[in-house]
Amino acid sequence: MTRRVRGWLNALWDPANPAPFVTAIVELRGIRHELDFFVDTGSDVTCIMPRDSLELLGAGLSATNFRGVDDAAMIVGVGESGYYAVELEDAVLILVDEVGVEIRVETPLLLAEPSPRDQLPRGNWALPSIFGRDAIRPGDFELSYINNTVTLIRPNDE
Repeated sequence: MTRRVRGWLNALWDPANPAPFVTAIVELRGIRHELDFFVDTGSDVTCIMPRDSLELLGAGLSATNFRGVDDAAMIVGVGESGYYAVELEDAVLILVDEVGVEIRVETPLLLAEPSPRDQLPRGNWALPSIFGRDAIRPGDFELSYINNTVTLIRPNDE
């Protein structure tokens, strides 16, 4: 038995080539935030981009140290250039299946360094958060442009 999480095709960035998206809950310090993620099978990691991280952290985003920590990573291949990212401690990623049951996704959530530092509609501020292969596993991902469907399939034992 499997559990299905429905997403959608978003034509916002390129109407001729809609991209797959899924909504997930990010729980941080007991507060839940519903965020839309671009499902990116080319990404090794799941990463929250600045526009969404501002919602999660508020003023705390500007105080986040992205380069002075040992586990900072460079994310490349997203947008125009690479970005530093750090793990968002104590954050939990949660999907909700088609019957309303929550699925806790066991993967680290990275937080991308804002570029530029000020909030402008350019750089990675304009990019959606990324739902990578680390969050797709151990399930499957189905995309149909004929049926306009996006589906994450999760094993029932999660």
